[in-house]
Amino acid sequence: MKKILFFFIIALSFYCYAQPSRQGLNQMRGIFFDTIVIPSADKADCYITYQTTYNRLVFVKDKDVFTSRFSLTIEAVDSLTGKVYREIVDNEHSVANFEETNSESKYILGVIKLSLPMGSYKVLPVIYDFNTNSEHVLSQFDLRLNFQDTKWVLSPIVLKDDSPKEIAGKVLAGFDGNVPFSDEEFNMIIPVADTNVSVVYVELKNNDSLIYKDSLRNSVISSLSFSRDKGEIIASFLSHQGSPTRNFILPKFNQKLQEGTLQITVSRPGKEKAVFKRAVVWFNKPRSLNNLEYAVKILRNIEEGETESRKNDKTGEAMDYNGLWKYWKKFDPTPSTAYNELMAEFYSRVDYAISNFSLISNPNGADTDRGRVYIKFGKPKSVERIYQDARDVREVWVYDSPERRFVFVDKTGLGNFILSGKL
Repeated sequence: MKKILFFFIIALSFYCYAQPSRQGLNQMRGIFFDTIVIPSADKADCYITYQTTYNRLVFVKDKDVFTSRFSLTIEAVDSLTGKVYREIVDNEHSVANFEETNSESKYILGVIKLSLPMGSYKVLPVIYDFNTNSEHVLSQFDLRLNFQDTKWVLSPIVLKDDSPKEIAGKVLAGFDGNVPFSDEEFNMIIPVADTNVSVVYVELKNNDSLIYKDSLRNSVISSLSFSRDKGEIIASFLSHQGSPTRNFILPKFNQKLQEGTLQITVSRPGKEKAVFKRAVVWFNKPRSLNNLEYAVKILRNIEEGETESRKNDKTGEAMDYNGLWKYWKKFDPTPSTAYNELMAEFYSRVDYAISNFSLISNPNGADTDRGRVYIKFGKPKSVERIYQDARDVREVWVYDSPERRFVFVDKTGLGNFILSGKL
């Protein structure tokens, strides 16, 4: 009963206080790049998306805000002729307080379009920071555009959330074409060059297990265009511009996907199957989940006494990652999807406790009284620190859902706050 009540408490506070973090792939000194190629008869529109988190940028105080200013130059050099194609975009972004400038979960993103003849290119990104008057040359990457290699179906594009009919959706920038393991719902756009094609057959395999296999007819004939709007990269359906494709739409395809490999197979009668390999990546995965033995042991914060998690403390090495997921599945608020919001919230709290409540005598902040309370109940509604004297400091945490009040006392002057009373 205590266990069920505790998970109910986590669920209540989860919806009020869940705070995402952000990690990524293909990092180039803090900037993440993706490339979307839309070919036509003799050239291709190359959309290079970029994303960087606030903590990777230099912010300078400007009146009442902190502002970052930088430009990004993309140079594409033709490997055969040496001709240079160049585009530059300026970025300026302001935040309200200094704490935001160190955020790992907030980011700036954008897109640069290059129209390139078919061929092979070396692509070089260069950042110029106006706040420090410094230039940073990033790692170059290869871009190969060959009309003869163009398949009847283009690379699938992953978009997030639902949008108006004229908008395909918001592009996932900086994910290297991979699919986030997330509680968000994503749509897949599969562009087909021949607009006369009315049906395709799609198969999804996740970690070699068949997740989806069906015909797909839902489609829109249009050109695809990508632009930045209100801090997001938007994919738009344009009816009267560029080279149209028939864009098949597979909605909410990610709900059953687990972390690991993803193979997308698209076929139609009389044509060779097109196979695209991706990964399903938990980009904001709590760090505490990367240590399986610790992830099992920390479950002592859930139950009291010699219960299931206590037993797992002794046999943690025998529980594999799948076993841990099975343990948490019975508490999953959305059991029809692969992502377990409650599990993610719990280990995110563990990460926060480790980082924010560590002591000289106990560097594992999750194993302190404040850490244990935070893991169980989440972020308090209010925190008040009361100084009686140098060796009697009290910290009062107040919660309103459910109503609780915790008093921590530090009698050492070293931040060693001990809970007054039982948890």
